[in-house]
Amino acid sequence: MFTTLRRASGALVTIAALFSAACDTSENTPITEPAYTPVATAVQIGDLGVVRDGDVRPLVATVKDQKGREMTGVPVQFASTDPTVAIVGAGNLLTALREGVTEIVAVAGTAQQRVVLNVVLHPATALEVNVTALTMLAREQRTVTATLRGLDNRVLNRTLVWQSSNANVARVDAQGRITAIAPGTARISVEYGTLTQVIAVDVGGYAATYAVTTIDGRALPANVYEEIITRDDNSTYTLIERLESGVVTFADRYDVVLTVADIERTTFQGNVIERVVRRRQVRDDGLVEYNWLDARARLLSAKVGGLTHNLTPDGPGQRLDFRIGGTNTIWSLALRTAQ
Repeated sequence: MFTTLRRASGALVTIAALFSAACDTSENTPITEPAYTPVATAVQIGDLGVVRDGDVRPLVATVKDQKGREMTGVPVQFASTDPTVAIVGAGNLLTALREGVTEIVAVAGTAQQRVVLNVVLHPATALEVNVTALTMLAREQRTVTATLRGLDNRVLNRTLVWQSSNANVARVDAQGRITAIAPGTARISVEYGTLTQVIAVDVGGYAATYAVTTIDGRALPANVYEEIITRDDNSTYTLIERLESGVVTFADRYDVVLTVADIERTTFQGNVIERVVRRRQVRDDGLVEYNWLDARARLLSAKVGGLTHNLTPDGPGQRLDFRIGGTNTIWSLALRTAQ
């Protein structure tokens, strides 16, 4: 029901008309959206395109809130589910390691996305070796470095195939380590697909004489034993056994001569004084049993029954595990060709 008012002019004005004007909600009136706190509810990893082994790519992602609006400044953590195929390092850099499939996971708050990453092979275009010819002595070892490169000269981490044309002269393992077995010549090849490199190996006779250069990885002269001795007057000194030098010869038999110095070390007024009490030789000789399959040898002592030593290739020389007779002590001696 409406109430009317009569004014002096005779015009009628309704209260309803006034109410309608006051409540006008036309499009000219702005609408204020309720305030809300954005929360990361979705994360989308950027397109990586084609990824090849050896590629390094930055990972990026878009984060959206509960209203589907992009958010900035939200930290995103990335990970690879198979780190043998690809890894994510500092700065969210993706490094593809080998051909294979993994998942890249992006996490922002409670939001997460996983995408499948298929790493494909980068084309190999060149195979390089650091040496193309070797002259070796029997029982020596050398390692050849082979480098496989791609279109952009990148180094590719691939499995290479190593072979010897004459395993009776020289053998090679999967890491390119060549072992000289006996005098003669051999061709060592390394291959990847249609790419090939060849190393010519010339194996000479056996080195007859070697010098001892280290003991247990320490350069000579090196201390092999120390003991503090107390005299009758309660003063002390240090008794030292020091391996000064050594010479080892091989043929059908072996001969080991090691020079050891017995040293008395004292301290006087802050000064260290060493006095050589005597020098002596540790010797052994006997027969050599060669293993022609791997260039190793077993040395059978003629001085002490049941005493044996082991000889193995060690780079350009040999390693002799020399057991001291009557003890459990083994000295690991590096042997190099005597100059």
